[in-house]
Amino acid sequence: MTTGILVGQWDDAVGLKVHAEYPNGFRKSNNIQDSQLLNIFNERIVHDVSGFAVYDQETRQIATYYTPLVTNDDLDEDEEGERKEKLAGHGIVFLFLDKEKKIDAINEQFIEFSIFILKLINNNDFPELFFNIIDNFSFLEPLTDEQRVAALYNSEARGFILQKLAERPCSRGELEVWLKEEYNIAAMDLQGLLVPFVKMGLIKQSYEAPRGKKRKELYYFLVKDVYLFRIPPKKIIDAMKRGKIEHLDNGYYEEVRDFFIEYELTPGEINKLGILLAIPNLYKIVTLLREEVYEMDDFRIDFLEQFNYMPSNFAYLLKLLEKSDIVKIYKKSGTGKKILVLKSDIQYQFFFPEYLVDNIRKAWRDNVIDKGIALKHLTLLRDEYLENFMKLNGNGKDKPRLSLDVSPDDLGDGTGRQTNILKKMETLLKVPF
Repeated sequence: MTTGILVGQWDDAVGLKVHAEYPNGFRKSNNIQDSQLLNIFNERIVHDVSGFAVYDQETRQIATYYTPLVTNDDLDEDEEGERKEKLAGHGIVFLFLDKEKKIDAINEQFIEFSIFILKLINNNDFPELFFNIIDNFSFLEPLTDEQRVAALYNSEARGFILQKLAERPCSRGELEVWLKEEYNIAAMDLQGLLVPFVKMGLIKQSYEAPRGKKRKELYYFLVKDVYLFRIPPKKIIDAMKRGKIEHLDNGYYEEVRDFFIEYELTPGEINKLGILLAIPNLYKIVTLLREEVYEMDDFRIDFLEQFNYMPSNFAYLLKLLEKSDIVKIYKKSGTGKKILVLKSDIQYQFFFPEYLVDNIRKAWRDNVIDKGIALKHLTLLRDEYLENFMKLNGNGKDKPRLSLDVSPDDLGDGTGRQTNILKKMETLLKVPF
């Protein structure tokens, strides 16, 4: 059976509507009846459990991802003036696979694709967006941490979660209620939303019983933070300065320099970078251009050799990257051939959430969390600090993307900020709260 994917939405006016399918004509060629899709959808909506589920059939397996769709536009108000969420229907993604395919190997990728694509389903140009993203099922390939950071920052719900966990530890129940009440987000797949947090080690999970409660609850503790930003394409610029790239001149360097003189990192910019890296073929183009400058024809050949296919929407992807100031296309003097070069690169950086040490103590003093939960979080932070951040000073090659960014201004009494923050955590663990 051919692998295929369908994206659908339910609303009371039209029922279950399939907005897009890939490959084209997949349902007809594989004899997939609307009644089959409706039966699966009804089972998901009756149980009202958002997230990932698999259905086994005689000749195939169907991975599904279901979630209510919420719009924050023109929110209604109830009689007391409180904002009320508005459902924009229910979204569902169906992925049809052979029985031999191991679902576990693509679970994370499918969840990320589903979350990303369902955000776009109410756009007027959704079918075009869908085909530009789905091309060649590239989304089913394993994810890197860089793509997980992108998934973190292109999701509004994940941004809310990171914001909340930066204040204090939360139980699963607290997060679910908070997301629904404060941000008008209906019941959602919290487990799926937390996947990149867990995979990158941003959070630790532990069952804890707060004081006065016999039953343990699952708590989430933020122990590492991350941000996403642009940097100049240093490898390309260094090679150009050494005269190893003949296609570029000082005009390229000046254009890059001028861009970064005006560059400002804003929440909107971070979200934009997250969206770009979340599209697999865009990410692949960027990774290749990090290494060298290409003539257009050579780049097509290299892409094909590296990934064994060529995006059907290659021209569209390049235009999108050029418009976003990631890529620059020049014409080679004399021949008129197009030259493809990186104008700005995208990078992520883990850092230690020092701000949490004071936030945890404040949350305890304000009776938001109890002493046991506070001490648990401080212990996890101390262990993470010793394991992944403090040792970095001794050998920068161990974990090159982990840093505390200690500067001379941080040194104070000569012990250094790293020692100071460690002492602060140790002190809080020893003194009675």
